[in-house]
Amino acid sequence: MFYNQTSNSYLIIIFQQSSLKMPLTVKERMKRHRDRMKEDPEKHKGYLQKENARWKKRREEKKAPPLIGEMSKRDARTKRKYWKKEIKETKEERRQLRDDTKHVRSDIPLHQVQLMNWKKKSAFHQK
Repeated sequence: MFYNQTSNSYLIIIFQQSSLKMPLTVKERMKRHRDRMKEDPEKHKGYLQKENARWKKRREEKKAPPLIGEMSKRDARTKRKYWKKEIKETKEERRQLRDDTKHVRSDIPLHQVQLMNWKKKSAFHQK
């Protein structure tokens, strides 16, 4: 850090550094990028075409999962049963989180409550 011998200039430099914004997270940068892409219809159309071509290529190379209509009846039934179970568990977790946060002190941020619940759940599943 560059500063002069006088204490006033040193304090000014420290103040300027402390007022800098936090860098954006990867999630925030990607969201901004996607929003800019969606603003330009031509770029968005090009993106959708590329994604469509990529999906078709993956389907041809058998790297993408099979569609439900391409499965045997037994496999399709098993897959639908799995989806139904997952949706039910997800709804139950959301309901549980909503109920848990009703009785939480207001001075605790919600993301910390979610983190505490996640830690409880992961500790339970590790047994």
